[in-house]
Amino acid sequence: MLVCLILVAGCSQPHPLVGQAAPGFSLDDLSGQKVSLAQFRGQVVLLNFWAVGCGPCRMEIPHLVTLHEKYGKDGLRVIGVNAWEYEPDARVKDFVTKEKLPYTILRGSRKFLGDTYKGKYIPHNFLIDRQGKVVWSEVGFDESDLPALERRIEELLAKS
Repeated sequence: MLVCLILVAGCSQPHPLVGQAAPGFSLDDLSGQKVSLAQFRGQVVLLNFWAVGCGPCRMEIPHLVTLHEKYGKDGLRVIGVNAWEYEPDARVKDFVTKEKLPYTILRGSRKFLGDTYKGKYIPHNFLIDRQGKVVWSEVGFDESDLPALERRIEELLAKS
């Protein structure tokens, strides 16, 4: 019983980047153009680390599309970073085209996720405010968490 409580308590720790400035980066998009996080300063960013071969990532994507379409005009930018460097570019591009993903997709790696954003697993999302600070982080996908995420996004978008 004590071991279970310790494990649960350990899992409830906030991510070390929450409350900190989001680490800057410059990654290639699917056409080979460099995209930096700095380009999105002044906007609310939902940074999503994912992979084509990740089931929970694929379940989450339609919800990311919905958030992009619902709040994009208000200043939300969804950025998907493919964190599985072993997926060929053609596979990622085919998936993005087939699923008609309307938001920015970048090529990353597990090393980038781990070294830069201190993450180990995907999907992993970070919500970044207009000043560039990480205000929320979550690993995995649970549809029941979406209303709370949407409320956070609305609160950040309401702030100038």
